[in-house]
Amino acid sequence: MRLITLVAFLLLGPRLGFAASTREAEPIYKIPSSITVSGTSSNADTKSIGAGVRLFLPQNYWVDATFDRATEQTDELETKTIGGSFSVGTDPLDQYSLDLGFDAFGIEDQFQVQEARVRVAAMPTSFESILEIRSARFSFANSPNAVFQNREVILDAHTLRLEFGWYGWTPWSVRAWTELVQVASGFSDLARPLAPIFIPVTAISTALSWPGEEYGFSTSYSRRLWGARITVSTKRAIISGDRTATLAVSGDYKWTRHLTSGVRISRVSTLEATSGSTDLDPILTTGLDLTYSF
Repeated sequence: MRLITLVAFLLLGPRLGFAASTREAEPIYKIPSSITVSGTSSNADTKSIGAGVRLFLPQNYWVDATFDRATEQTDELETKTIGGSFSVGTDPLDQYSLDLGFDAFGIEDQFQVQEARVRVAAMPTSFESILEIRSARFSFANSPNAVFQNREVILDAHTLRLEFGWYGWTPWSVRAWTELVQVASGFSDLARPLAPIFIPVTAISTALSWPGEEYGFSTSYSRRLWGARITVSTKRAIISGDRTATLAVSGDYKWTRHLTSGVRISRVSTLEATSGSTDLDPILTTGLDLTYSF
């Protein structure tokens, strides 16, 4: 009898084990899809509106698309920036995940920025490690002048981001990150004295303030219906050398199974400026968003 049992186990064991492992692999936590609308306003006469949708597909593969529009008033000059992004990714709850994305923003007839990114995350335990690589193209139309001789100027920037998160102290979590950027030498040419005569001021401002390095830390607290986050970061512009610090506080509350609202408050202070003055007024921004999950 024991011999028969042993033979049956040897013959059927692999099949039974495969079936069991198959059954164990079937249950997958389904993350809900969502639609979000948001708006922000700051004391620097800047307002923005945005919308986004994230769809989760079978096995938690996902597709994400966003759109936003910002309006800035400076010395009776109004500029409107339009941007958007598109991303696809694998299951964020898996031990390893991959995201691919593309972002774009700019001002019509002035400049455009397109940026592609690859993001790889590893979370075998409650500790998460993320490597992100971004490649951006800053471009603007140009008539031959003393600064650039080409009709279309294209400048490249490459960013490496490292991010680390820890979730082992529920309901608290912490996250830290750093970014390093390498830009084309042509960015420096936009700081030449004659540049404002031939190139739109907003294009120059965007190029000179392009971040060269960034460091940040955040801590989050999350309960069943609500959550809060505090973020502190600092960045330095790679061309102008200006250094700023950001303090951001956000909170979310889940009103129903499907409806969640959030409030965002941030304060950006100038630590070092090109002119040598640090007396610039901080930029205070408040934002509200509403998310519908389904």
